[in-house]
Amino acid sequence: MKRTSHDILSSIVGFAVVASLLSANSGHSAPFPEGNVLAQSAFDRYEGDTSLAEVEMTLTNTRQQSEVRTLSITAKATAKQKKELIRFSSPRDIAGTGFLSRENESGGSDQFLYLPALKRARRIGSDQRQRRFVGTDFAYEDLDRIDVEAFTHKVIGAERHAGRECWILESVRKQGANTGYTKLVRWIDKTTHFDMRVDYFDTTGSLLKRLNVSELKQIDGIWTAVDTEMQDFRETHRTRLKVMKIEYNKAISDEKLTRSHLESA
Repeated sequence: MKRTSHDILSSIVGFAVVASLLSANSGHSAPFPEGNVLAQSAFDRYEGDTSLAEVEMTLTNTRQQSEVRTLSITAKATAKQKKELIRFSSPRDIAGTGFLSRENESGGSDQFLYLPALKRARRIGSDQRQRRFVGTDFAYEDLDRIDVEAFTHKVIGAERHAGRECWILESVRKQGANTGYTKLVRWIDKTTHFDMRVDYFDTTGSLLKRLNVSELKQIDGIWTAVDTEMQDFRETHRTRLKVMKIEYNKAISDEKLTRSHLESA
């Protein structure tokens, strides 16, 4: 699914569209927006034309032992495509490892993982998208935006979460869709259209993972999740991401987001 626009005006228009689709029942407004429109508005949420972020990642296991990693994230979005490159800088055993994701026109993405020991990048196949990304609680699929067309969407409630008023959106997998999750339940901030919480359900219908955003900040006029955690209930493991620094809308050449650049570390 492709981004429809990349300016702040698009976000304002998106909010207006949701409001306009509140249907009337006997002359009174229904309480919830239409599910597909809300899902699309969350997908289209403005994230900057480009961004450069420095991130601290903390992995915590069932024995409460933690490992801290540092990484950078370079991203660029156009009307047709979003591209993102992740590069780890520490500790030594993972430094240089990189990951590239490029959305394609079919609605999916092309993903590549670079391992310094192999000195080349390998493509992540569609059958590998549910595997853990370099030992974290994020699957490769989680590194892409949620594909609106892969699910049917329905707003099932409203609730305050992490200090923000949210719609609760239930997204159920369509038959044949390329996703490992049978259902997502999403707490979407009514104001920013940010996913403040996402519950991920596996093929047995059991709760597998939960994403929580505990802090949003407006940086350069753009809402940014600066403290996020993914918890895996099956593995009793969690991964926390803290944005230490981020810059938006700085010039980034297309070459910085290519497979050849990924392999140049």
